Amino acid sequence: MSNIDAAALMGITVDALESLLARARRNLRAQLAGSGLSKDKS
Repeated sequence: MSNIDAAALMGITVDALESLLARARRNLRAQLAGSGLSKDKS
């Protein structure tokens, strides 16, 4: 599903969707780093 389709389905703008996705990725990266499961050791 494209970002355009997902944003339309959620009733939000593509910019808002991309912001939510970026926040989710940051949070996931932080959680994985805290659990020791992340590939990135920085």
